[in-house]
Amino acid sequence: MKNILETVLKIDTKVYLRIHGLNKNKMLHLLMKYLTHLGSTPFGYFYGGLIFAFIYLNNQKLEALLISIILSQTIVHILKRLINRPRPYRKMILETVKNPPKCVYSFPSGHTAVGLTTSLGASVIWPSLMPVFLVVAVGVGLSRIVLGYHYPVDVFFGGLIAFGIHLLSVAIFM
Repeated sequence: MKNILETVLKIDTKVYLRIHGLNKNKMLHLLMKYLTHLGSTPFGYFYGGLIFAFIYLNNQKLEALLISIILSQTIVHILKRLINRPRPYRKMILETVKNPPKCVYSFPSGHTAVGLTTSLGASVIWPSLMPVFLVVAVGVGLSRIVLGYHYPVDVFFGGLIAFGIHLLSVAIFM
């Protein structure tokens, strides 16, 4: 089991370095720098508040979205403190990482979880816009790797948490 984990971590690091290398493209870096904020927890709550402003108060889809954001972030922050995986730029000391996050733990990606949670929730509210929402969610996850804040496995599990919470909220609320 230990050999499998070591192999996964080696592959994760190689993929991380390859994707993070895209950071050298100034236009892509600029895009990722702004796109990543769409996955922040404050944005998730802001987004939920905006939807709340546009839809009547007792909307089950909105309630599901807000509860999903809260649940996914709670799970992410508990796992971060249980697993304590250092962020890649801390482990490899990369000079290309600018404005690192305050949280020193990498696994799982909270931005990816918020980005996908809000995208899936918005897709339930506005199904015709699902492709746009999902492209943004994938962009948020990719931005976390390009900017040097997360390994690919961190992003994958952040997305997995978001997807699981979304399925749970749909089952409960709809």
